[in-house]
Amino acid sequence: MKPGDTVTIGEHGASVFKVVADGGPDHLIIESVEDAPGKYQFPSRRDGLFPHQP
Repeated sequence: MKPGDTVTIGEHGASVFKVVADGGPDHLIIESVEDAPGKYQFPSRRDGLFPHQP
């Protein structure tokens, strides 16, 4: 996965996130694709992220 890709946390995750940056060998920095007050970027383990299938 690379910046710009959309992902879910877990194979059947309901929320969609955008990969913002590489966070090192085991993590990616992601943020919600939904506009919301207080939206922020955070690290998530690569092995817990799955490509979003619209």
